Amino acid sequence: MWKFLEAFTKHVDDFKRDHDAFSIGFKEDMDEIKVASKAIKSLVAVVHAFVVQQCDELKQKRKVQRLSKKLDKKTKSLHLVERKHVEVAS
Repeated sequence: MWKFLEAFTKHVDDFKRDHDAFSIGFKEDMDEIKVASKAIKSLVAVVHAFVVQQCDELKQKRKVQRLSKKLDKKTKSLHLVERKHVEVAS
């Protein structure tokens, strides 16, 4: 009976030691996951800011192109009026 109790006690001690080692390893892994999670969230925020900036720049580019076309049309129209005015004055 004593041998059984000794073996059982040893088994319980081994289990406790294994459990403690697992718990420590698990806690360390969770700490690493938390650090990685923060880094990923930070990266996502930076990428989001980059995408927002690029969208704003694209909107500005399109606006400049639209206004440039409008300016070109008005410049051509002005040249036509000037040319007609010169022809009439001659």
